[in-house]
Amino acid sequence: MKAKFTIFMFNYGILLLLIGILTGLCFVLVPSVFSLNNITVMLQQAVVLGLFVYGLSFVVTSGGLDLSLYGIAGLCTVILPLCMTMGQPLTVAIAFTLAVALVCGLFNGLLIALFSAPSYLITLGTLFLFRGVAELLCNGKTLSVENVWLQVFGRGSMSVFPYAIFVLLGVMVFALFVFNLTAFGRYAIGVGSNPEAARLSGVMVRTVKVTCFSLSALCAGSAGIILDAYTVKSQANYNMGFELETLIALLLGGLSLKGGQARVLSLFFSILFIVLFASLLNKLYVGAAVKQVSFGLLFILALAYNLYANKVQDNQLRASGS
Repeated sequence: MKAKFTIFMFNYGILLLLIGILTGLCFVLVPSVFSLNNITVMLQQAVVLGLFVYGLSFVVTSGGLDLSLYGIAGLCTVILPLCMTMGQPLTVAIAFTLAVALVCGLFNGLLIALFSAPSYLITLGTLFLFRGVAELLCNGKTLSVENVWLQVFGRGSMSVFPYAIFVLLGVMVFALFVFNLTAFGRYAIGVGSNPEAARLSGVMVRTVKVTCFSLSALCAGSAGIILDAYTVKSQANYNMGFELETLIALLLGGLSLKGGQARVLSLFFSILFIVLFASLLNKLYVGAAVKQVSFGLLFILALAYNLYANKVQDNQLRASGS
């Protein structure tokens, strides 16, 4: 019973408490954070951040780390308007953009499987590769995204809920389904926990990892499309800045960077915390340097919390199993 309570507190309780404290600070310092318009803006930001977080969570659960997500998203923000400029209908342009993202994910996974190298080294290289290709395609220029339906999807909302929020909710439900109800989800957790044991039990470890990188890339591609829909213009480096926020969300959500764990609902709460924290800083009109310091400190605290929480949970599980 004690072990279950400890796990619940570290998975949800402390994070919900932090959200409550931050919400109280917002009401005291800048009540306009909770204006209807700003809530919509925060939810729009949560969609893009959430796609990065859930995409990366597939890879981290399987014991890897994908740093190229942001390069893939940047490439997709360029591919979509280029397709539309060539006269392709929106559905074809979106399908082709997601296909490019999928190819990038397969490329990452196959390189890692081929060289048996640490995934963070391979994807660090492909991050710059994908960003460089995006810069070449757009020639360093801003591309316009002129499509009424895309603009409605990106900027429209029902009450305070942007239409794009349903994409994030769909990905979250998909992640819950995969990790809780499918053999592949169990394989991914097993590969992340102990790849050699998984291999000996008959799991195709390389196939699982390639699939996880592919799912991650599809999420990044979706984020790139939604960024285009929000901004109605495209640049290869629009998604720069999400890197640190994504890692903070993973850490606060309790996902172990060693792999072998799946977190879905707690990641959703950590995403909300990050966008609320960022909105508070924006409403306080702090400078860029202060924002960098704030997120840097938050990352360090989140890392310390994550390491301690996972250590305590592991000890509780061992004690309850003995």
